[in-house]
Amino acid sequence: DNHPIARQPLVYKPEFDGPRKAKNYTTLDDPTLYCLLPGIPRIVGMPMPMEFIQTPKVLAILYESFRAWRRIPIGNDLKHDPDVTPTWMGDSVAKWDGDTLVVDTIGFNDKTWISGTGSTHTEQMHVVERYTLNDDGSLSWEAKVEDPGALAAPYVTGGVLRAPIGVHVEEYECAENNPDPNHMKKAAELESKGKGKQ
Repeated sequence: DNHPIARQPLVYKPEFDGPRKAKNYTTLDDPTLYCLLPGIPRIVGMPMPMEFIQTPKVLAILYESFRAWRRIPIGNDLKHDPDVTPTWMGDSVAKWDGDTLVVDTIGFNDKTWISGTGSTHTEQMHVVERYTLNDDGSLSWEAKVEDPGALAAPYVTGGVLRAPIGVHVEEYECAENNPDPNHMKKAAELESKGKGKQ
């Protein structure tokens, strides 16, 4: 793999993985299907633009996906609130490590997926992202995910983020009470019944 990020696969602890696999997750269980936020790091891989707005003390990331946003304070001595309320996008603080911005995020609820289908986690999930500006204007992004309640080893993902010409964050609408999941479930049920008759 010639990928610039040394990716590591999701490796679950057996005591977490057994019950997780027993749920037989499908795309119909995806929280984003119900207009719920994807969480970190998954939202960065969504096929929609994002925009970074930076001041000396704050980074704001606007995601077209689900109209999500993050307000991330920047400072070497910043700490997380010890009584943070679990949320979809977590609680983030950032600091500079040379030319790399390191974003530390905790305080997640357990309702998002880390990456693909059924990649669940606990509220103990901790994500460290590293953003480095490259000479060509792109950003190298790496995310290291640790979760002592679910993962047997850190999961590492990332990529190179590029700014397409003439593209910016636009409105995104995920309709409340989205009817598509019900249609999809009905289709899956009919398909399953059809296979049973063969």
